[in-house]
Amino acid sequence: KKTRFYGSVELDPDKVGSSVKKVVEEVIQHLSATYGTHLKITLDIDASNEGGFEETTVRTVSENANTMGFKEGSFE
Repeated sequence: KKTRFYGSVELDPDKVGSSVKKVVEEVIQHLSATYGTHLKITLDIDASNEGGFEETTVRTVSENANTMGFKEGSFE
């Protein structure tokens, strides 16, 4: 029997809410329905801007990510 599932999917940033909902309904819900399943769900964000991010954006995003408990979250 198969004992592990791992998946990664790229989501459209303009439809992230509906895309996440679909992933929950079509994948996560089925996995969690099996007794004894241990789920770990992570969200990765990769944002780039050739012109650079404004200092206010850097400060706001950094503070919010820290407050929300992001394990990683930094600008370069």
